[in-house]
Amino acid sequence: MTRDEAKTLVLSKVEEIQGCKATVLAVTIASTSEQMESLLPYPLPELIEELIEEGRLIEIEYALPTMSYRIKSFLLPEGSLVRIRGAK
Repeated sequence: MTRDEAKTLVLSKVEEIQGCKATVLAVTIASTSEQMESLLPYPLPELIEELIEEGRLIEIEYALPTMSYRIKSFLLPEGSLVRIRGAK
């Protein structure tokens, strides 16, 4: 599998599960051993970062009040509409 094919696999999984945390994405891909073996040469965090930089993935970063020291993120496919309500 080429790097571009690996990126396409990541994008298709994010679209399939309609957005997710990166950890959920990793578990989803790992649940299919064939897909996991295909991605092994390419670290998932690097692929995700490249897709964000290319504008093909959207990453929402947030910190919860009880854990402000820890930044969390959520991934969405490009073209997603993001609306934040109730934030001060």
